[in-house]
Amino acid sequence: MTKNLNETKDVFVDTVLISDDILIKNIKTSNINYKISVILNSYRKDTNLINNIDNLLSQTYKSFEIIIIDDLSTDSMEKAFDSYKNYENINYIKKQLGSKSAAKNIGIDYARGEYIVFVEENIEKLENNYLEAMYHKINSTHSDVVLLGNDNNLEFMKEKFLQNSKISGVELITSEIIYAKNKIDSTLSSFIFRKQFLNIYNLRFNADILYGENIYFKLKVFDKVKKIQLCTETNYIKKNQFKKYDNKAIAESSYMRMMMTINKIEDFVETRDYRDAGNLLCGYLYAELASKDLSRESKNKILGIIANKKHYFKLDNIYRKIIVQLSPKLFVKSLMNSGEV
Repeated sequence: MTKNLNETKDVFVDTVLISDDILIKNIKTSNINYKISVILNSYRKDTNLINNIDNLLSQTYKSFEIIIIDDLSTDSMEKAFDSYKNYENINYIKKQLGSKSAAKNIGIDYARGEYIVFVEENIEKLENNYLEAMYHKINSTHSDVVLLGNDNNLEFMKEKFLQNSKISGVELITSEIIYAKNKIDSTLSSFIFRKQFLNIYNLRFNADILYGENIYFKLKVFDKVKKIQLCTETNYIKKNQFKKYDNKAIAESSYMRMMMTINKIEDFVETRDYRDAGNLLCGYLYAELASKDLSRESKNKILGIIANKKHYFKLDNIYRKIIVQLSPKLFVKSLMNSGEV
């Protein structure tokens, strides 16, 4: 049964019991007040988990605990933990099958550190000063969130913070959406959060979101944070992952999950001052979804949504380019409806 869960979880986790029930809890009792809690959740491969634990153990900064959240996605996570169970700063929680969001929330709730970091499975290598640089920046500036500049956004971020060293989350997310389009940085390993800040505003992941949960969480965080600081003294290397689904059922399941996430983002930004930027993000996400290998029915549905929501692109004059790439027929139809032909 475990093997089947591992192979097909992406399809039927939508309909299987999604629960926060904890099955095994191995939390070390210690008098050490760790400054950082590092959360490793929902790993699919034990080799990735072992790699990132070893990355963390080689860090120059040592005042941290590791919390492994195993959500039954595979049967090898507990075996991997066995190799580290004697480390006083490495903890393990096995929970019932559920969403990655639910696993991350459990990690936040059990974190004892003043600050929280997520190291995700797609991280191949952390620079040895990763935790030290992130901790120094957030602690010395008394910030609630610190953002790590990476290869995709470093020059843009440097320019933004050069203009204003005290940037609010709303200001930054608005600029980032216009700059990066649907490629905004949603890798949680790019951030360090003050746990008290997350608790005050009850900032948690939406357990109902099964795909794109990081984007939605980032919007919620940036909506509340008044000052973000940029860290450029360290970095990480991500794995090159190109997810292509040969199984049509999995592809359609991913499509439905992302549609639900976009709908939640639309609802969230509706009453915000940055609604236009939020809608632009949704427009980009719709366009990205339409470019996937989906059924004709699903693709036509998304194209219809894009055609009806062209106002989403008013901050970026690329609507015609997107439509002509996705559907030349729809592009001609939109011109005819506008009276331009």
